[in-house]
Amino acid sequence: MATSSIAVLIAGLALGLIGLALVRLSWIRRQGSHLYLMVAGWGMMIVSVWPFVIALGPDLGVTAAFIAPMLGAMSVMAQGMTRPVTAPALKAAPGSSDARPRWMASLRTLSVAALAGPVSLGVTLIASIALFRLTQTLNWEMPDSLFTALVFAPLGWAGLAVICALEAPLRWRTAALVGLALVFALIALFLSPPVS
Repeated sequence: MATSSIAVLIAGLALGLIGLALVRLSWIRRQGSHLYLMVAGWGMMIVSVWPFVIALGPDLGVTAAFIAPMLGAMSVMAQGMTRPVTAPALKAAPGSSDARPRWMASLRTLSVAALAGPVSLGVTLIASIALFRLTQTLNWEMPDSLFTALVFAPLGWAGLAVICALEAPLRWRTAALVGLALVFALIALFLSPPVS
Protein backbone atom coordinates (compact mmCIF):
# COMPACT_ATOMS: atom_id res chain seq x y z
CA MET A 1 0.00 0.00 0.00
CA ALA A 2 1.34 3.44 -0.92
CA THR A 3 2.43 5.89 1.77
CA SER A 4 -0.19 8.38 0.61
CA SER A 5 -2.94 5.77 1.08
CA ILE A 6 -1.72 5.01 4.60
CA ALA A 7 -1.78 8.74 5.43
CA VAL A 8 -5.33 9.02 4.07
CA LEU A 9 -6.40 6.00 6.18
CA ILE A 10 -4.88 7.55 9.31
CA ALA A 11 -6.72 10.81 8.60
CA GLY A 12 -10.03 8.95 8.14
CA LEU A 13 -9.47 6.93 11.32
CA ALA A 14 -8.71 10.10 13.29
CA LEU A 15 -11.84 11.82 11.96
CA GLY A 16 -14.04 8.86 12.93
CA LEU A 17 -12.63 8.53 16.44
CA ILE A 18 -12.72 12.28 17.13
CA GLY A 19 -16.33 12.35 15.90
CA LEU A 20 -17.22 9.51 18.26
CA ALA A 21 -15.53 11.34 21.14
CA LEU A 22 -17.54 14.50 20.38
CA VAL A 23 -20.81 12.55 20.29
CA ARG A 24 -19.98 10.95 23.63
CA LEU A 25 -19.08 14.35 25.10
CA SER A 26 -22.39 15.74 23.90
CA TRP A 27 -24.23 12.96 25.73
CA ILE A 28 -22.27 13.66 28.91
CA ARG A 29 -23.25 17.35 28.69
CA ARG A 30 -26.92 16.79 27.94
CA GLN A 31 -28.05 19.43 30.45
CA GLY A 32 -26.16 22.22 28.68
CA SER A 33 -25.78 23.19 25.05
CA HIS A 34 -24.80 19.94 23.39
CA LEU A 35 -26.40 20.23 19.94
CA TYR A 36 -23.26 21.66 18.31
CA LEU A 37 -21.10 18.85 19.70
CA MET A 38 -23.59 16.24 18.48
CA VAL A 39 -23.79 17.71 14.97
CA ALA A 40 -20.00 18.12 14.75
CA GLY A 41 -19.41 14.55 15.95
CA TRP A 42 -21.83 12.94 13.51
CA GLY A 43 -20.56 15.19 10.73
CA MET A 44 -16.97 14.10 11.32
CA MET A 45 -17.94 10.42 11.36
CA ILE A 46 -19.80 10.83 8.06
CA VAL A 47 -16.92 12.78 6.48
CA SER A 48 -14.46 10.09 7.65
CA VAL A 49 -16.01 7.71 5.09
CA TRP A 50 -14.45 9.54 2.14
CA PRO A 51 -10.76 9.04 3.07
CA PHE A 52 -11.44 5.32 3.45
CA VAL A 53 -13.25 5.21 0.12
CA ILE A 54 -10.33 7.00 -1.56
CA ALA A 55 -7.78 4.60 -0.07
CA LEU A 56 -9.66 1.27 -0.17
CA GLY A 57 -12.41 1.69 -2.76
CA PRO A 58 -16.19 2.01 -2.28
CA ASP A 59 -17.13 -1.37 -0.81
CA LEU A 60 -14.24 -2.02 1.55
CA GLY A 61 -13.82 1.67 2.34
CA VAL A 62 -17.39 2.18 3.62
CA THR A 63 -17.17 -0.97 5.72
CA ALA A 64 -13.78 -0.09 7.21
CA ALA A 65 -14.78 3.51 7.92
CA PHE A 66 -17.33 2.46 10.54
CA ILE A 67 -15.32 -0.32 12.20
CA ALA A 68 -13.26 1.94 14.50
CA PRO A 69 -16.18 4.14 15.71
CA MET A 70 -18.34 1.03 16.24
CA LEU A 71 -15.61 -0.70 18.27
CA GLY A 72 -15.09 2.48 20.27
CA ALA A 73 -18.82 2.81 20.92
CA MET A 74 -19.02 -0.83 22.01
CA SER A 75 -16.17 -0.29 24.48
CA VAL A 76 -17.92 2.78 25.91
CA MET A 77 -21.16 0.81 26.25
CA ALA A 78 -19.31 -2.07 27.93
CA GLN A 79 -17.81 0.30 30.50
CA GLY A 80 -21.24 1.75 31.23
CA MET A 81 -22.80 -1.70 31.66
CA THR A 82 -20.13 -2.77 34.14
CA ARG A 83 -20.74 0.34 36.26
CA PRO A 84 -24.53 0.72 36.53
CA VAL A 85 -25.81 3.90 38.13
CA THR A 86 -29.24 4.15 39.70
CA ALA A 87 -31.26 6.83 37.95
CA PRO A 88 -32.95 9.38 40.24
CA ALA A 89 -36.35 8.48 38.76
CA LEU A 90 -35.94 4.87 39.93
CA LYS A 91 -35.30 5.78 43.56
CA ALA A 92 -38.11 5.11 45.95
CA ALA A 93 -40.20 8.12 46.86
CA PRO A 94 -40.29 9.13 50.56
CA GLY A 95 -42.83 7.10 52.44
CA SER A 96 -43.04 4.34 49.82
CA SER A 97 -42.71 0.78 50.97
CA ASP A 98 -39.92 -0.57 48.73
CA ALA A 99 -37.95 0.28 45.65
CA ARG A 100 -38.51 -1.62 42.43
CA PRO A 101 -37.15 -5.17 42.73
CA ARG A 102 -33.60 -5.56 41.46
CA TRP A 103 -34.56 -8.28 38.97
CA MET A 104 -37.13 -5.95 37.39
CA ALA A 105 -34.48 -3.29 36.82
CA SER A 106 -32.15 -5.92 35.33
CA LEU A 107 -34.91 -7.20 33.06
CA ARG A 108 -35.64 -3.66 31.87
CA THR A 109 -31.93 -3.09 31.16
CA LEU A 110 -31.76 -6.31 29.14
CA SER A 111 -34.89 -5.30 27.23
CA VAL A 112 -33.44 -1.91 26.31
CA ALA A 113 -30.16 -3.57 25.27
CA ALA A 114 -32.08 -6.00 23.06
CA LEU A 115 -34.04 -3.16 21.46
CA ALA A 116 -30.92 -1.06 20.85
CA GLY A 117 -28.92 -4.04 19.61
CA PRO A 118 -30.37 -6.95 17.62
CA VAL A 119 -33.90 -5.56 17.20
CA SER A 120 -32.65 -2.21 15.89
CA LEU A 121 -30.20 -4.06 13.64
CA GLY A 122 -33.02 -6.15 12.19
CA VAL A 123 -35.17 -3.08 11.52
CA THR A 124 -32.18 -1.35 9.91
CA LEU A 125 -31.55 -4.33 7.62
CA ILE A 126 -35.18 -4.30 6.50
CA ALA A 127 -34.93 -0.54 5.91
CA SER A 128 -31.69 -1.03 3.93
CA ILE A 129 -33.39 -3.60 1.70
CA ALA A 130 -36.30 -1.20 1.15
CA LEU A 131 -33.89 1.63 0.33
CA PHE A 132 -31.91 -0.55 -2.07
CA ARG A 133 -35.06 -1.63 -3.90
CA LEU A 134 -36.31 1.96 -3.99
CA THR A 135 -33.10 3.15 -5.63
CA GLN A 136 -33.28 0.28 -8.11
CA THR A 137 -36.88 1.25 -8.93
CA LEU A 138 -35.58 4.77 -9.62
CA ASN A 139 -33.13 3.23 -12.13
CA TRP A 140 -29.97 3.94 -10.16
CA GLU A 141 -26.82 2.09 -11.14
CA MET A 142 -26.12 -1.00 -9.03
CA PRO A 143 -22.90 0.39 -7.43
CA ASP A 144 -24.73 3.58 -6.41
CA SER A 145 -27.58 1.60 -4.85
CA LEU A 146 -25.17 -0.65 -2.94
CA PHE A 147 -23.12 2.33 -1.74
CA THR A 148 -26.24 4.13 -0.50
CA ALA A 149 -27.46 1.05 1.37
CA LEU A 150 -24.00 0.44 2.87
CA VAL A 151 -23.76 4.02 4.14
CA PHE A 152 -27.34 3.99 5.46
CA ALA A 153 -27.01 0.72 7.40
CA PRO A 154 -24.59 1.77 10.18
CA LEU A 155 -26.05 5.28 10.42
CA GLY A 156 -29.60 3.94 10.62
CA TRP A 157 -28.64 1.39 13.26
CA ALA A 158 -26.90 4.08 15.32
CA GLY A 159 -29.94 6.36 15.04
CA LEU A 160 -32.36 3.64 16.12
CA ALA A 161 -30.07 2.64 18.99
CA VAL A 162 -30.07 6.23 20.25
CA ILE A 163 -33.87 6.37 20.00
CA CYS A 164 -34.16 3.12 21.96
CA ALA A 165 -31.98 4.59 24.73
CA LEU A 166 -34.20 7.65 25.20
CA GLU A 167 -36.23 8.14 28.36
CA ALA A 168 -39.61 6.93 27.15
CA PRO A 169 -41.92 4.08 28.12
CA LEU A 170 -40.53 0.77 26.91
CA ARG A 171 -43.80 -0.18 25.22
CA TRP A 172 -43.70 2.99 23.10
CA ARG A 173 -40.16 2.27 21.94
CA THR A 174 -41.11 -1.32 21.14
CA ALA A 175 -44.20 -0.22 19.24
CA ALA A 176 -42.16 2.32 17.26
CA LEU A 177 -39.66 -0.34 16.16
CA VAL A 178 -42.40 -2.80 15.24
CA GLY A 179 -44.21 -0.09 13.26
CA LEU A 180 -41.03 0.89 11.40
CA ALA A 181 -40.27 -2.76 10.63
CA LEU A 182 -43.76 -3.28 9.18
CA VAL A 183 -43.59 -0.09 7.08
CA PHE A 184 -40.17 -0.92 5.64
CA ALA A 185 -41.14 -4.56 5.04
CA LEU A 186 -44.24 -3.46 3.11
CA ILE A 187 -42.15 -1.04 1.05
CA ALA A 188 -39.59 -3.77 0.31
CA LEU A 189 -42.32 -6.24 -0.69
CA PHE A 190 -44.12 -3.65 -2.79
CA LEU A 191 -40.92 -2.76 -4.63
CA SER A 192 -39.74 -6.35 -5.02
CA PRO A 193 -38.74 -7.18 -8.60
CA PRO A 194 -41.18 -9.38 -10.50
CA VAL A 195 -40.31 -13.06 -10.66
CA SER A 196 -39.56 -14.07 -14.25
